[in-house]
Amino acid sequence: IGAVQKRERIAPAYLQRVKDCLRRVIEHAASKKVRIALESRRGYEEIPTERELPGLLEEMNSAPLGYWHDFGHSQIKENLGFLDHAEWLRAIGPRAFGCHVQDCIWPAKDHEVPFTGDVNFEKLVPQPEQNGRCNSAVGAKVEGTLWRMKKILVTIFQLSVTIGVLYWVYHDPARRAQMVEAIRNAQYRWVLMGILAYVVVEIAAAFRWHVLLRVQKIQLTLPRLSGLFFIGMFYNQFLPGGTGGDIIKSYYLLKETPDKKAGALLAVVFDRFIGLVALVAITATLIGLRYDFLSQKPETRSLLWLLLFLLGASVIFLLGTFVISGFKLLHSLPARFPGRDRLIEISAAYHLYAHHWRATLVAFGASLVAHLATFATFLCAAYALAAPVPLLNFFAVMPVERTISALPISFAGIGLREKILQIMLNGLCGVPEAKAILIGSLSFLIILVCCLPGAIVYLFYKPSGAVARVPLREMEQEVVTLEHEIGEAE
Repeated sequence: IGAVQKRERIAPAYLQRVKDCLRRVIEHAASKKVRIALESRRGYEEIPTERELPGLLEEMNSAPLGYWHDFGHSQIKENLGFLDHAEWLRAIGPRAFGCHVQDCIWPAKDHEVPFTGDVNFEKLVPQPEQNGRCNSAVGAKVEGTLWRMKKILVTIFQLSVTIGVLYWVYHDPARRAQMVEAIRNAQYRWVLMGILAYVVVEIAAAFRWHVLLRVQKIQLTLPRLSGLFFIGMFYNQFLPGGTGGDIIKSYYLLKETPDKKAGALLAVVFDRFIGLVALVAITATLIGLRYDFLSQKPETRSLLWLLLFLLGASVIFLLGTFVISGFKLLHSLPARFPGRDRLIEISAAYHLYAHHWRATLVAFGASLVAHLATFATFLCAAYALAAPVPLLNFFAVMPVERTISALPISFAGIGLREKILQIMLNGLCGVPEAKAILIGSLSFLIILVCCLPGAIVYLFYKPSGAVARVPLREMEQEVVTLEHEIGEAE
């Protein structure tokens, strides 16, 4: 208390010195067209405090003078009980020129990498309003920085995992020699069969999407429907997280159907959702038929339990969305409930597609065909490398690989795919490790060849609205804004 009283007693003199200095600095800066920003201070004794800063800016009354928000400094003061970080940011935001994005570990360890400490960026950075713009100057400036940093961190993590696992499975010289021999003796007619099998995947998935769009009364020409589908297929394979293709496909579909934006977005959401339901159904069936086979070895049993955990989480998610939708509990969820907008989308899709159950069943059947044809693509790769695994045994292994390699911890599943097949096919089916690893890499190569048309289409695709090409972040922002609008409407 004594320290606070002393600071308050002597502060006016020092604050006046700050003002006198600022007047000279501002005058010179204005002549050079330079703006000056006062950063939030770290220590309570420093000048100006959050209580003094608004009055200081008001008294200076100068356009080149503003505020610079330091997330770490303000979080320290919140941790010590001097201010409410969110309240302060809302109040001072309109005067902000920019910000210092850093994290803070309680109570006062700042200059940490964002998202590794206690700063709640999701709460502090204003979310998009219905007009798609952020509701404060700080939000507008920091949102892009946070988005880029998240993407960079995710990409670095995925690339690190990918490189590490690839080194793990490929570093043995003797194993690499066996791979060279297997490639030399490969039967490439089976590679062609694998490509044809994946073409079936694409046809089935495109047909499913066509059916779902028809329910929304969205009619696209075949070239545009095919173009959007191939773009989505390509980017879902190669963008971090595995859903970037959905964002791009949603964005372009919104531009193609400006009068049916909600329906277009729900079709994309339900397309992914019905694919998940089909995979859960296939996985449950194959595990039920071949559980003893899959759990023979400790290593394969561990992967099976991981699959069962992920399967259980998927089932809980599906049941949860059904219960929340069926009992109309959406409006009981807090506005900040994680995934609330996505739950509202799924609920709206439930109600719409339940009334068109025949089309939904057709889409479900197309999903089954797409998943089984994907399994067949991998089986053809195995046969190409002279690994004649019985069909049912191979298909029983595939849900383990498909589910775990889809986790966003490696780039496009590279590395994970090879390691899982090495463990499963070698441990359960007696396939040599070198061939089991190659089956994963060859299958990915087949999928890459089949998805490459999407990259070519993207280069030449131009939506009907003739909009200019925009960055992925802007596409994502527009899609998120529409999701929020749907949530508000519901």
